[in-house]
Amino acid sequence: MASKKASGFSAEYEEFLTYIAGHLGPAIRNADLYRTAQERAERIGISAEIARVVGSELEPEELFRTIVREIRRVVPCERCIISSVEPDTLNFHYWHTVSDVELGDNQLENNLAKWLIRELYEPLKPLHSQNTVDSPHAQMRQLAEAGLTATLLIPVSRDGRCIAHLALSSTHEGAFSAEQEELLTSITEHLGPAIRNATLYRESEVRGRRLATLVDVAQRITRGLDLKTVLESIVEVSAMLFGGEAGFRIRDGDHMILVATTHKARGRVAHKISAQESISGKVAESGEAFITKDSESDPEVLRFRTRARRNQESVSLMCVPVKLGERVLGSLHIHREAGYEFDEDAVSIATSLADQGAIAIENARLHEEAQRSREFLNRVVSDSGNPIIIVDTEGKIIL
Repeated sequence: MASKKASGFSAEYEEFLTYIAGHLGPAIRNADLYRTAQERAERIGISAEIARVVGSELEPEELFRTIVREIRRVVPCERCIISSVEPDTLNFHYWHTVSDVELGDNQLENNLAKWLIRELYEPLKPLHSQNTVDSPHAQMRQLAEAGLTATLLIPVSRDGRCIAHLALSSTHEGAFSAEQEELLTSITEHLGPAIRNATLYRESEVRGRRLATLVDVAQRITRGLDLKTVLESIVEVSAMLFGGEAGFRIRDGDHMILVATTHKARGRVAHKISAQESISGKVAESGEAFITKDSESDPEVLRFRTRARRNQESVSLMCVPVKLGERVLGSLHIHREAGYEFDEDAVSIATSLADQGAIAIENARLHEEAQRSREFLNRVVSDSGNPIIIVDTEGKIIL
């Protein structure tokens, strides 16, 4: 209490206030206990709700949307992300992102994945920056440039390994308390199974789409479409499945001829290349698939590169043989941005597509031979003026 008068409070007032203050201690203690109990109940409540959601039959997209909504309800923030980084490929997968702040592409460095693995995934400990402006980490300072001055990163682990992370950012400095960090850490214990199930769900969807694509390509071949249309379909499907560019080459003697491509700058793709001086030729010769994450540092690729073709844009490359039995007819190649890793499943799918191309090429060859045979017989009949009868080994007329 305060008063403008020099002697505003008498001894009686002081005695009265002292008496009141003596009774405030238990009240404050009880209020503090009540607040602590409420916070504990709230933490238990959100953990229970997220555990319920994880155990539900929601599809991954709706599942993670619900989890993020529940998190933002108890821990206010302008940006909340559930994401995974593949340690081997450094590829990101964003399970769900909510952001009230726009981040340009230049806000995050290319080595963000390496930084997250080093600072978060390997230590398996939360990373908390109360003031991103003065953070020693460049990635945090870049968030500050977008107005996000506080960031909290929580690893999501399963079987002792970090498989994803939860990232919250706020425009308010010091926005996240130790209690909130503890709460979010407890929540991430439920996210491990959710990430695993969502990964399996995504993989099954991808396999389903790839199988449906292979069936579609096979149907196009059986519908009798011309060879050019079928091969163009194969490279378009390959590019769509793997998210890059694709090309189909047929071997012609000592050269590999480009017969179909999705490359946007087709003029930069050589129509005819030497089989002895190219990866496509190497694959056609060996009959074995070839993959690399970085074409400009791979010694096998550089061995075929002339000095004039060095220093091209590096890509991640997969090249598989187009085989009919033991005979190699050509190659199918797909490339993406450098660093992407084509796995065994990708090689298997690309090989299946290449096999469809081999069937289409053989069908076209047989069709051409049959056409030549018909034309020959027509000429013979025309010249002789008499019909020609062809019988099989049992004497049955077949033509």
